[in-house]
Amino acid sequence: MGRGNRRGRGHNSSGKGGKDNVAPHRKPAWEDGPVGEAKAARAAAYTYEVPHVQAPCLRLLPAQWRYVCRILRRHAPEEKVQDINSQVHVGDHVVLHYGWDFSELHGIVCGGSQDGHGRRRGDRHELQVVHWDGSKLHSLPLSQFFSKNGELVRIAYPHWACQCILPSTPTMRPQVLQEWLLEAQGDDAVAKASSSAQRSGSWSPRWSQAADLEFCIAMKTGGRDLLWEIHARKTAASMMLVPLGCTIRGEQPSVLFGLPRSGCTGSSGPFFNAPRPGTA
Repeated sequence: MGRGNRRGRGHNSSGKGGKDNVAPHRKPAWEDGPVGEAKAARAAAYTYEVPHVQAPCLRLLPAQWRYVCRILRRHAPEEKVQDINSQVHVGDHVVLHYGWDFSELHGIVCGGSQDGHGRRRGDRHELQVVHWDGSKLHSLPLSQFFSKNGELVRIAYPHWACQCILPSTPTMRPQVLQEWLLEAQGDDAVAKASSSAQRSGSWSPRWSQAADLEFCIAMKTGGRDLLWEIHARKTAASMMLVPLGCTIRGEQPSVLFGLPRSGCTGSSGPFFNAPRPGTA
């Protein structure tokens, strides 16, 4: 009996008499001496820090969407259409925004339908909008396109395609990674290329989303393909995007979102001091 007590005292690193008869090799690791206490302390610290690590992640998506709406949307190359007869022309890139789910539909305005003699009708409502409908290019009358209970806007060219990393708060500036100037070819050439692509079915998207936007950019710029995607509003509202692709009107994004001009050439990022994209 005494021998057993001495063995129990010898195996109890705390110096206290054992209160149970659990064999030493069956004790949980966290009960076994200073090493076990250190493991228990680290486990307790990790459990305490988990909410502080996860809480910012839960707020990243709403912060991204707020930045897109408050900052980037302010610089978007969009012109609201009030009257299609005076504001929309052949070759225009138009977009229909839906507010309830943040979705959008991009299309290119082409000439009207032909009569029996092969002549195009002059009625403005006979203008067609060629767009990607999910599986192929589709043509829709402009009047029907305009009546889809959405907000119709026109995209102004030239403008910038930009790939950037958004900050955590709207008071900070985004980090511009890449930018490219999108310049449009002639309106007639845009309409002709769009109609030809719709009739032949030769065009197919390469982006994983926003194929209708990819089609419009390809037609407006003469088939020039971007090396990155421009993300639609619905994607920005439902998925974390690092980096995010967007379009900016007016000034070059690296200058618009860069540091104030006080003798410096821009931010410390490698793309700010690179040659102007689109001109190399």
